[in-house]
Amino acid sequence: MRGKKDFSDMRLWWRFLSLLKPYRGRLLVTFLATLIRPLLNAAKIYLLKLIIDNLAQSPTSQLALLICGAYLLIALVKGAANYVDQYYGAFVGGRMVIDLRHHLYDRFLRLSLRYHGEHRVGESISRLMSDVGAVEDLLVSGLTDGLTQALTVLVFAGMLFYLDPGLALVSLLILPFLFAALVMYARKSRTASREVRARLAELTSTAEESFSAIGLVKTFMRMEHEETRLRERGMLHWKARLRVAWLRGLFVPVSDVVATVGTVLVVYFGAQALAAGTLTIGGLVIFLAYLGQLYTPLLGLSRLGNTMQGGFAAAERIAETLDLPESADEPRAATLPWRVLPPQAGPVPALIFDHVFFAYKSGQPVLHDFSLTVPSRAIVALVGASGAGKSTAVALLQRFYDPDEGRLLFFGHDLREFDSGALRKLLAVVPQDVALLMGSVRDNIIYGRLDAKEEIIARAARQAGISEMKLPDGLDTKIGARGTRLSGGQRQRVAIARALVREAPLLVLDEATSALDALAEERLRTTLELLRKRHTILLIAHRLSTVRSADIIAVVDNGHVVEVGNHMSLLAHGGAYAALVQAQLSVDVAHQSTTMLPRQPSPFPISS
Repeated sequence: MRGKKDFSDMRLWWRFLSLLKPYRGRLLVTFLATLIRPLLNAAKIYLLKLIIDNLAQSPTSQLALLICGAYLLIALVKGAANYVDQYYGAFVGGRMVIDLRHHLYDRFLRLSLRYHGEHRVGESISRLMSDVGAVEDLLVSGLTDGLTQALTVLVFAGMLFYLDPGLALVSLLILPFLFAALVMYARKSRTASREVRARLAELTSTAEESFSAIGLVKTFMRMEHEETRLRERGMLHWKARLRVAWLRGLFVPVSDVVATVGTVLVVYFGAQALAAGTLTIGGLVIFLAYLGQLYTPLLGLSRLGNTMQGGFAAAERIAETLDLPESADEPRAATLPWRVLPPQAGPVPALIFDHVFFAYKSGQPVLHDFSLTVPSRAIVALVGASGAGKSTAVALLQRFYDPDEGRLLFFGHDLREFDSGALRKLLAVVPQDVALLMGSVRDNIIYGRLDAKEEIIARAARQAGISEMKLPDGLDTKIGARGTRLSGGQRQRVAIARALVREAPLLVLDEATSALDALAEERLRTTLELLRKRHTILLIAHRLSTVRSADIIAVVDNGHVVEVGNHMSLLAHGGAYAALVQAQLSVDVAHQSTTMLPRQPSPFPISS
């Protein structure tokens, strides 16, 4: 994480506490229920004094009925308070989780591709799921449980001083030692809890990567390797959890011993008070009961501290994501609405790359003085070797990044004038790596335009060749996770239909025909000729058969446009494009020669 900040507990507490503000009414009801319980527990214990000192010495049915009625009333009121606490606590906690997860998810979706390229998906999922749950424990459980424990300490400490102030002071002598142990434990537990969270994120990332590439894992028979990786990450997570358990296991007996010392002191001095007649037997019994109830929440606060330290560690990780510097987020502006451009922009060039320089990492330029003009309602193709910078130019066009130098003009307007979301309404992009979602073919097509009418969907599907895929349920055919039930060519057709349904002024096809057969590719070229009447089309392809009919072909080499022309003029020039054509022809001829060779007898014949 870039520029890791130092978050204090109080800063994190107040920051995330604002999430509970919309539910302050229900939270207030929960607190009132929490306030009642320590008072009821104190009253219930005090009834023991009445039984020992009054009922035992002068038993009367009236007093017995009064004590029995008090017990029943306390039980009923306490039960109602517990119900309110549990129900409203779950309500507030659940809604807070939804709000925080939505806020964090929105932030993840709006972070730049640079961020997502540098961080593992599993780490983001861990923050979105596990860390958000831990923050709920911090805020809701931390507030209600912490308030309950604190009120219990105050109520029972008050009762101790009410019964015997001198004995109460003796019982509280151990508190400095108990708090010192608690502070030391909290400091070490915070570090250990942060380690647990980090190891859990690594474990989640490893599993997510294996599941995402399950086909690759099976193809290369790497199941055991992936199992070993997961086990190694699991062992690291286990060791981190073991350290937390070791700290807790060490602190609890230490605190118990300290609390026991306090009890021993009370018994010793209480016995002397009994002998002196300044304290009754009932008073000593309930004093010890109150003392036990006083130490229990103190120890409970220490155990709650472990939960809270885990919550603070999770809150810190979430805050780091929410506080990423603006430069880490995708560029945004808000000066031009998308409606500024008509569907047909006339003679103004659709796109101009004006001496663009760009580097993902400083000192490693990907685009170098990249200049190109794309006329409106024309088909323009970018060709060149892999890594030449073609896809990077498309990324700049979508404002995933801004140029380091130079500018991009879109129908006469600098891209920086557009809000990134508004700009993308004007683009329809078929990416190099086709991504499909779980659902039907129709679901994936309308993902490009949720309000598309049926005739637009049908036309886009027909133009992309989906009607020829012989789908059992037509556009309602389920395609599986990431489109695994479709072939590579079929997935590309769905992606093309998803772009066509947008009816955007600029259509960008980034290696969108690489998995299509010759017939489907020829049909797509025919479709593009029809689309050019209302759209500008930018093609990126390695297969030169796709770009032969383009109006303009730009050859990109080492992040720079080295040649511009049409197919015939570039061939006649005999430069970089001609060399690419010749190289591809040589590969095609070699491939055809190999496939036409007569079958040779196997050197390893199968015996009958």
